[in-house]
Amino acid sequence: MRHSTRRLPVLFSLAFLVLASVAAAQSPVSTSLTFKPQEGVGSDVPLFPEGFTEKSATLKLVDARTAKDPTTIGEGTDRKDRPFPIQTSDDVKGYASDVLSRVAEQWGVKSGKDRQLTVKLSRFFVTESRKAVGSMYSGDVTIHYTLADGRGRTLKSGTVQGDTKRYGRAQSRENYNEVLSDALKDAYYNMFNDEDLKEAWVSGKAKK
Repeated sequence: MRHSTRRLPVLFSLAFLVLASVAAAQSPVSTSLTFKPQEGVGSDVPLFPEGFTEKSATLKLVDARTAKDPTTIGEGTDRKDRPFPIQTSDDVKGYASDVLSRVAEQWGVKSGKDRQLTVKLSRFFVTESRKAVGSMYSGDVTIHYTLADGRGRTLKSGTVQGDTKRYGRAQSRENYNEVLSDALKDAYYNMFNDEDLKEAWVSGKAKK
């Protein structure tokens, strides 16, 4: 009986730590996904060589993120530096695919079967760091692309990134969308502006 009594303080301490841990866990912040870059798509246009826009392409996007929870698209910290997840109920694959089609069309890429461009989205993430006033936001996107000819023969593959930063008010859904939009647009721009991709696109010859 005396032995059990000695264990009570230890049990109470463990229970307190568990409760404190649960209390410290912050509720997720939910946001919708809307493509709203801080500057329009036409502000940065890839420089295509002669003959590039004469070749049409079929575009395909694959969600290749490896996170356990695909609804989690970021992480933030509150005033006490406690982390909280940033989530969305929207379809990330559908969103990124729609943006790919929109920017490609506005940059002059025609839809067709001359080329096949498969884009794998491996990272789509926003980070919010709380400051004394407001927050600093960072958007980070990584994509792997494979360009093939009309018969499916690989011409070029590669990996590119897009990123951006901006300062805004805390837990701003608008700021989440701005940095994610800019980072995604930047990744697509870097892909289409890749010199080897452009050369393979026009020539139809494989590039290492």
